[in-house]
Amino acid sequence: MSISTKKAKSSRSFATRKYPVFGTGVYNEKNPPKTVTSSPFYWWFKFLQLNEEYAKSVRKQRTKVSKQVVEDFGKVDKTDFKSWWKTHSHLFTEPETDYSLIIASNNEELAPFDSKDVINLVVPLHWTNVGIKRRVSQLIDKLVPKAPKGQPIRPSDAPYRLGRKWSIIAFEAAYNIYMLKKQSDLGVSQGKKKIPWADIALMANLPIAVRMNQGKHSYDKIAVRNALTAIAIRHFDRAEDFIKAAATNEFPSKIN
Repeated sequence: MSISTKKAKSSRSFATRKYPVFGTGVYNEKNPPKTVTSSPFYWWFKFLQLNEEYAKSVRKQRTKVSKQVVEDFGKVDKTDFKSWWKTHSHLFTEPETDYSLIIASNNEELAPFDSKDVINLVVPLHWTNVGIKRRVSQLIDKLVPKAPKGQPIRPSDAPYRLGRKWSIIAFEAAYNIYMLKKQSDLGVSQGKKKIPWADIALMANLPIAVRMNQGKHSYDKIAVRNALTAIAIRHFDRAEDFIKAAATNEFPSKIN
């Protein structure tokens, strides 16, 4: 039996397996499920909401943000991620292909034998289930290289694509630090006391901040505060980079 890919348009796909999955329950934007927050597309949206230049461009004010990006992404300030994703997910999907996985039943359904994009595979059905799966897995590993963790499965041709290596942990930490710093700045403008960077790191529950503050090691308190300050500032700077990149077609930044 020949398993082939018939010339028929397949369903659209993403260049990463980390696309958001909302489940069947009621979606809560303030407490989204992990299957959503583990997607880089969720953080793309969240950082875009923080981009003041993008917001100005939406209001028809002159900025350096591409008009095409604004036209494609639309308003993001007063909507939740699930609602926005329903009408914009197509921007992040790969172009439809001419092939889909089928069992060929005639010569017309066979793929060209010299194709670099598709293969015809003969599967001996008298082999064991485990043996077939093992052999197919070996062939696929040779033909389709595995992507490193945090990298796209393959180079993306989507209109809006993931760029350099990304980390959900880095996105979340940067976002939390940024929001806490803005909250501190707002408090200062209202006459409240400024929150030190080290305390912001603790408030954000950064793993390293929690470990250093638990007292399980004999850290010097001043050294700990200095380290937490540096960590918080580093995450804040990353957040600013993520915010800027969110208003482009490649996030968190272009691949060098």
